[in-house]
Amino acid sequence: GDRLTEASTLYHIALLNSDRNNIEQALSQIQIAIAILEKQDVQANSNLKSNSQQNYYQFYRELLNQKHR
Repeated sequence: GDRLTEASTLYHIALLNSDRNNIEQALSQIQIAIAILEKQDVQANSNLKSNSQQNYYQFYRELLNQKHR
C-alpha cells in the first residue's frame, strides 16, 4: 500500500489514543508515522510530505510535553 497513507492512518490513530489519554500508545504510533515519512522519497508528494511532517512533529512534541507533566 501507499506508505504516506499508512503514516496518515497511524497519525490519526495516535490522535485518538491521545484523546483517550493513552500517551504511550500515541507516542509509539506517531514515532512510526514519522519514521515512514522520513524514509519516503523527497520528490514524491513533497508538499504533502512537508505539511504532514510539520503536523507530525508538532503533535509528537505535544505528546512528549503531556508525558512529562
